[in-house]
Amino acid sequence: MNNTQSQKEIRIRGYIASVFTVISLLITLIFFIMTVSSGKSESLGAIIVSGLILGLVLGGTIPGITHIKEIFNKIKKLLYIFPVGWAIFLVLILAVPYLGGWTFMFMDLVNFLKFRKEGKSI
Repeated sequence: MNNTQSQKEIRIRGYIASVFTVISLLITLIFFIMTVSSGKSESLGAIIVSGLILGLVLGGTIPGITHIKEIFNKIKKLLYIFPVGWAIFLVLILAVPYLGGWTFMFMDLVNFLKFRKEGKSI
């Protein structure tokens, strides 16, 4: 991949990560407000942690999906092991973007902010 494609990819993924970081924060805030206003007797720490987990998982799904190509390239050798490898492959290709998408979201956001701070034309 040449430098222009790499910068374009960082810019696109950075914008996606920025939007979905805001969405994650909004989901967390809405979940927190709904739980507190319902009057349930849960601890404040449990409310904050569960809201944060829900917000990150739901908000990070789309940024995780943008990384399926890289995930596929790393685990495609599992397809040679039939049927156990196929089952593992299916779980990884579906679960990693959904459950781990928030890590990709933060990585993309950090890369995007780093390149913008360095003043590179992206």
